[in-house]
Amino acid sequence: AIAERTRYLAYMIFSFFNTFVFCIAAHWVWSEHGWLKKMGVVDIAGDGPVHLVGGAVSLIGAIMIKPRAKRFTPQDDHEMGSPSGTLLGLFVL
Repeated sequence: AIAERTRYLAYMIFSFFNTFVFCIAAHWVWSEHGWLKKMGVVDIAGDGPVHLVGGAVSLIGAIMIKPRAKRFTPQDDHEMGSPSGTLLGLFVL
């Protein structure tokens, strides 16, 4: 949500903050001593804290830095940067 809209240093600070917050949420769910685990939360695929923290932090970041510049102005057609890279990405997914 913020990768293209911030400077490098701000993005690095955001990344470290995101990692710290994720560790806390992961402990709550995955640790035997976590309060969510004690309440009976079962994270079958192991993606609960990942998507919860990722979505929440992305939403907060997007709200804080406002919409992209030139969001509502007409733009030229975007050219594909690397067709072979796009195809490789498709098959990797």
